Amino acid sequence: MAAAGHRYWIYDTGKVVNILLQQGGHRLCHFEHPALLHIGGISHYLSTPIGGGRPRAAGEATDLGLPWPLARLEVARYTAALLRALCDGEAPPTPPTGLDTDLAERLERVRRAVTGLFAPAQAPLATGRAQA
Repeated sequence: MAAAGHRYWIYDTGKVVNILLQQGGHRLCHFEHPALLHIGGISHYLSTPIGGGRPRAAGEATDLGLPWPLARLEVARYTAALLRALCDGEAPPTPPTGLDTDLAERLERVRRAVTGLFAPAQAPLATGRAQA
């Protein structure tokens, strides 16, 4: 992974496969499928780089060195912040503004889906009941 220029502690299976395919000389094509709620680039905001450093902060969306549109980085940054807030039992952050209508609608679907994943676990906490 380090030889491919990727120096993070955490990788999901899809990321590993993509890296290995590209290292093997294969080209990948990004395809947006309407049934998937995939947020690419989120590991750059959640995983600390190997050898020191820290996950990128909210204001560092333009500091990734990736050839992605700023809107895509903003969505990844927001989704990472959303996950952090929900894991910490905090209120979800406000979504980024200025996204095109299609991207804003997809991000809202992601926000609802991710928030919904945490709702069953947080319900007993909110009512003071312990989960058995």
